[in-house]
Amino acid sequence: GNRKVAMPLPSVSMAALRSRDAAALEALRASLSSVGFLHLSDHGIASEVLGALSVARAFFESDEDTKSKAAHARKGFIPVDGCVNAVRPPHLHEKFSCGRLADSLVAGDPYYSGPSDEAALYFGDANQWPDEADAPGFRAAYEAAYRAFEGLCLDLHAAVAAALRLPPDFFDAALRRHVTNLCALHYPARRAPA
Repeated sequence: GNRKVAMPLPSVSMAALRSRDAAALEALRASLSSVGFLHLSDHGIASEVLGALSVARAFFESDEDTKSKAAHARKGFIPVDGCVNAVRPPHLHEKFSCGRLADSLVAGDPYYSGPSDEAALYFGDANQWPDEADAPGFRAAYEAAYRAFEGLCLDLHAAVAAALRLPPDFFDAALRRHVTNLCALHYPARRAPA
């Protein structure tokens, strides 16, 4: 039959990884080589994350007219069942999604503005933001959280390179053109069928 095996989730300090502590680097290498996951502590972004969560929560509590001002199929507010996707069925959540921030894109790089389907899909549309009057501080808090996660990702990849004894810039070329989204999900109460 199906046998479940409990695997402990290793915890690794990002502060220790940033200082290239040998024990932390070994813990990172071991966890990614065995379990494939880890709990990352001491990442230093809690205030940005909490700020983004509180403005997202307030935004989701707004009326539909307010939310619809920032509506977009991929970048902005996406209502329940609003994600048109041939790969996945409709979702029971509404979400707010932002992609890479305009100031982090490499100006003039055809990867972001070229004629490819990928460029159009991932970078062809600007992030849609709620009006400041409707959602005070939303954009600033969300952008701060995005930048914090983006920075954490870059720091973590540099630590992975160090843990694997690779050059410090080993992942830089691949990460320069990353495709990422920061999404807040809200599952509204479901109504019982009539």
